[in-house]
Formats: sequence, C-alpha cells, structure tokens
Amino acid sequence: MDYDYKIAVIIAAAGKGERIGKAVPKQFISIKGKEILEYTINVFRGIEMLDVFLALPEEFVDGAEAKYKVKKVVAGGKTRQESVYNAFKCIDAEQYKWVLVHDAARPFLSAQLLGKVLDQTMISGSAVPVIELSDTVKTVSEDKVTNTLERDTLRAVQTPQGFEYGILKKAFDRANDEDFTGNDESALLERIGESVYTVQGEKINFKITTEEDLDIAKIMMGTVLFQKVDRENDNPSGNIRPRIRVGTGFDVHKIVSGREMIIGGVNMPSPDGLMGHSDADVLTHAIMDAILGAAGLPDIGINFPNNDEKYRDIFSIKLLEQVGNIIREKGGTIVNIDATLIGERPRIAPYREEMISNISKALRIDPKSVSIKGTTTEKLGFLGREEGVAAEAVVLVEFF
Repeated sequence: MDYDYKIAVIIAAAGKGERIGKAVPKQFISIKGKEILEYTINVFRGIEMLDVFLALPEEFVDGAEAKYKVKKVVAGGKTRQESVYNAFKCIDAEQYKWVLVHDAARPFLSAQLLGKVLDQTMISGSAVPVIELSDTVKTVSEDKVTNTLERDTLRAVQTPQGFEYGILKKAFDRANDEDFTGNDESALLERIGESVYTVQGEKINFKITTEEDLDIAKIMMGTVLFQKVDRENDNPSGNIRPRIRVGTGFDVHKIVSGREMIIGGVNMPSPDGLMGHSDADVLTHAIMDAILGAAGLPDIGINFPNNDEKYRDIFSIKLLEQVGNIIREKGGTIVNIDATLIGERPRIAPYREEMISNISKALRIDPKSVSIKGTTTEKLGFLGREEGVAAEAVVLVEFF
C-alpha cells in the first residue's frame, strides 16, 4: 500500500435536511452539547494521514475552519454532487492520492469500517461499504405494489466511499461535461465503466434522516427524550420535565446624542443613538437574555458585565454568536425567536430582513425561525416621548 500520499476526506454537510423537520439542518442539531457534524468529524481526528475537507451551506462557512479545525471549508452547491465537487476541487493531486467521501449525518462510523474502506481503496482504487437487506423490497406506484425485487443481489450502500484521486476526477469530469447527476460518487464511476468494489458495512453506520433516526441517535449517544427531575429538590411530584423550554428577554436603552443607532446588527440612519457600554443593540440584547433564560443561565449583565473594558462598544451580534455557542454546549437547539422592538422610532420595516439575516447567521439557525416586529406605545410614556427604545423577545429551545 502507498502511504507516501495523504488521504483527503470530504464530508458532505451542505444539505438542508428538511425531512427531519427541524429549524436547523440536521447536521447542526446538538446532542449532549455537540453537533452531529462534530461527532462525524471526530471519527477522523487523530489519524495523521487524513485531512478533512468540509462542504457547508454558504451561510455557515464563515469561521467554520477554526470552529471545526479542518483543512478546508467550502460552500456547497444545489446538489450533493455539486457540494462534493466543490470540495474536491480544493484537493491537490500532488499531495493526496486517495479521497474518501462521507455523509455528515453518519456519526457512528467505526474505526474498523473506516480501516476496511481505506484498505480496499488502496488495493482496488475504489471501495464502498454495503449491507444486505433484511426486508423484502417491492416497487410501488400510486399506493399499489407493482413488483417484488429479488433481494439476494440487492445491497444498501453507505459511506465513506473511497476512490483513487485520478479515477474520481475522471468520473467527475465526465459527469460535468454531460450534465449528469448521480445518487452518489460510486454511481459516477459505474457510468464510465470503472469497477466499484465493496466491503461489508455496518448497520450502526446509519444515516440520520428522519425524526425517528434522530431519536435513535440520541439514545445511542447516551441521552433520553425526557429526563426525570430530582424528586426531593427540584420537583417533589416526580413529574417528567419535557425537553422544550421557553425563555423571555426584555431590554431598554436611553436615546442620546453622539451615539450610533444599532438595532439587530443594523446601523440605522438616525441623528442620535442608544446609550450603553456595548453598542447598546437593544433588540439583540433582549434576544440574548431570552436564550440564556431558556437555558436557566444568568442574564447578559452577568455573562458580559458592563464594567469589563473588553465589552466596551462591542458589536452585540458578536456577543450573540457567543450565546449561540453556549446554548449548543448545553445541548440546546433554538426552535424559533419572536422579538418585538418598542418605540416611536426607528422604523424597522425597511431593515427587518437584514436584521433577521444578522441574527440567524450569528445563531446559525434558519432565518424562517426568526420573527421581528415593531410597535409603538401610541405616544405614551418615556418610549412615546422618544426618550428611549425597548425590546422584548421570546425564544423556544429544544434540549437533547
């Protein structure tokens, strides 16, 4: 076997994972404080000859190389094949002779199976793990069975799939030239007449695709869907605490001259701004407090004290990123945010979408999960007199 070359591992993590029905793509769902994607990447850590190339949704690329500690992060494409190819283009043929492609949502890959795929790839030029089908397979049309397939020769294909660099490049080039999209990389080899060799896969190496798969994954990672609370201290009745928790946040800042008006990470056109130790982004502060409240943690005044000079004039969206990291470490996934800005000004309608984009990117959640509204107090009180701006937020968080 040729160990003079390194091995590139492409992890396809750019999909939306919509079938699982969560607010974030499935690869970013946290289980026990760690994303599914992180579990998957960790399978390849500590193997000196392997370098990981990661394909992510474009909005998740910034800062991802440092976060995940991988060789390269690229933006994915419209299809899995495009995403993998975007990563493949970053691989130097002079340095890497072998390429593995693995699904981000297969975190249970064993070292034994990885070794088998690598060995077969180096021997034969390709390798895919397969498992026998235990169920009878039928074709169905309009809810009626049309045929029963002979399952003796049928196999379910898993990842990682391994390839010699030159063979995979040839397959990609042909597919791109002819505008062909295959179900996986091995299908591209089959199409150009290259042999695809198999190794015995493992049932535990399943792909998390549905809500049921996610439940199984949580059980396998040592969690349960509901946790009993301490009978004596926290919950004398011994009831079961659900995994859904709600947090609320409220903040208010005084309008003063000589300051910028930063709302939801947007520098609003205004002759004056909001007073505060940081940038005084009242909307972002309310959202941060709501998230921290859902996790049962102290408010932003404790986490980011106003007597600490490192937070002076800091961009609050950066603090929101830190709060997002905290909630994920606690095993939480933000389901949705509903926030309201309260005051006679500024008018947020022209900037709402930009605010939603800033907040969703900072928290790495779907923009559709963020709602921002504006209202006035009909000229009543200090808000009606335009002496300040307030904001409130409600956040729903799912803990695993």
